[in-house]
Amino acid sequence: MAVDTSQKTESIDQLVSSIEAGDVVLPEFQRDFVWEQIKTYELFDSLIRDIFIGSLIFGVPTFELTVRELDLRPRKGRGSRAKLELRSYTKSEINQRVKTGQFRLLLDGQQRATSLYRAMKGTDEVWVILRNDEDLPKEVQAKQLADRTIEDVLFEVAGSESPDRISIRISDCFKMLRGEIVREKSKAELFEASQYGATLGENFESAFDAYLHFSTQLQNLFRAEKLLSYYLLDTDEEKFSLFFERSNSRGIQLNFIDILAAKLYAGFNLRSKAEEFEEEFPTYGLGRNELVRAVAYVTSDGRDIGRQYILSTLSQSHFNEHWDSLGVLYRKAFDYLFDNHLLVARPWLPYENLLIPLMMFLRELPKQDFSQLTPLQKRFLTYWYWSTIFSQRYSSASQEIVLLDARALRGIARGEVAIGRDYLGKFAYQVTEPADLLSISKKYNAIYRGVLNLVHWKAGGVTDWSSNSRINYRDGNLDDHHIFPRKYLASLPDTRGVDCVLNRALIPKLTNIQIGKKRPGQYFGELKSRNPELEDALAQHLIPAAIVDGSYDDLFEIFLEDRGEKVVRILDDDVKALRRSLEAELFGGVEEQTTPH
Repeated sequence: MAVDTSQKTESIDQLVSSIEAGDVVLPEFQRDFVWEQIKTYELFDSLIRDIFIGSLIFGVPTFELTVRELDLRPRKGRGSRAKLELRSYTKSEINQRVKTGQFRLLLDGQQRATSLYRAMKGTDEVWVILRNDEDLPKEVQAKQLADRTIEDVLFEVAGSESPDRISIRISDCFKMLRGEIVREKSKAELFEASQYGATLGENFESAFDAYLHFSTQLQNLFRAEKLLSYYLLDTDEEKFSLFFERSNSRGIQLNFIDILAAKLYAGFNLRSKAEEFEEEFPTYGLGRNELVRAVAYVTSDGRDIGRQYILSTLSQSHFNEHWDSLGVLYRKAFDYLFDNHLLVARPWLPYENLLIPLMMFLRELPKQDFSQLTPLQKRFLTYWYWSTIFSQRYSSASQEIVLLDARALRGIARGEVAIGRDYLGKFAYQVTEPADLLSISKKYNAIYRGVLNLVHWKAGGVTDWSSNSRINYRDGNLDDHHIFPRKYLASLPDTRGVDCVLNRALIPKLTNIQIGKKRPGQYFGELKSRNPELEDALAQHLIPAAIVDGSYDDLFEIFLEDRGEKVVRILDDDVKALRRSLEAELFGGVEEQTTPH
């Protein structure tokens, strides 16, 4: 069914009616209502002054989804923490509701719509306070009451009535509009019970006339169809996901996994399952994206892990069938990386997506256990892991490459040659000489993380400078410390490379704090007095022993070059060299390497 996506308008009364009927709802994952009441006052002030408040955006869903009601809970006290009602709809139920009513999802504008709804229903007290006659500009005083607009006389919008001015409560006005307060006598009693009305005496009638006049204007405002502007979008799963990823810049960051969670909610609570995993296994964290894509990989038999396939095809049954078993593979994949010193700690994983081929490799091994690895398979994993990182293989178009790599690794795990000779040569290394590392300075960069992990791997596990105790994957408080402190380098004439990875080492945060801004010779000398075996720990980090006595204090550029050569030598001698032995075993010989390494 085609949906008119042009800009439209409706009244506040229509919006509230739709919310009450359950025709305007929020996706289950939407953030909570967070506006302070002053924002609501500003909103109504803008409406009264005819200031544009922005458009609401609704979506007509075409897929199953769990939704929740708009928030009418009190801001504090009893009921303020009650759970909001959730409702799960199948695809056919949503289609039926769309056909027979005005069912729609509020995609953008939740805070505004909820503020309006709460004020109209009386959950939040909102009062329109009017100026007294003597406070009005002369041109307004000259007008008859019937000719005055509420904007002419507006004093403020507030959270409580004024004892000195006519005050109109928004929720009372809405009850009048709905016919719940009709008789003039009832309205008079309401006004007389107000703080200001109770003090009027013989002036009551004229003030009550003003109260009625402006109450009517507010009712007309609430029923004015052009007051609220909105767009209605026809949203399949893909468009729905893209909308939230690209437009929801405030509040929580949403992605397609949040939309998937709302789709699966009735039969598989993805969010709850993820939280349970993280509580039980805090060392591993949980890459929800990667585990979801792993479910897609298994379900599609290795053909698709894309967002559109996941949102349109994966169902509750797929997750109930595969989530737990893939969670075990996820943990075992990390254990393998930790145990073999390929990863120093969870936060320093260079690419999340490389877990998927690794999990699929393990899934094909006997007993799904890395203890069943052959020497060839272990060398292949080592070459693939480091080559993937240092060629920045997953930096773009990673989904297709993940599928390719997973297929290759599955074949190797089964003892088959599922790759061509050219596969091993496709890794175009981005680091071939020390100078290539001088520009690598952002910790989210895969090569940046890769270098720190490579140092750890070569050492068989690096140690802490303070105690020579082994740094392990359970240590979540690691800092990528500046070996030459930034503040010290500021005193030198050339500080290029200050933040590059060659001037970084992963050490416990407490050690880093103790170092501060001292020159290397000074703080390493102090560490040496407490740890006589400091040089052994430094060697594991590829740091020369001579740094301890201050020999390198004024030789920062030489230090970077020396350390960079050591990193490149590890790549050449310990990683790239694996290609020759793998080609010999897999293909019976070595072909001349033409791909730049």
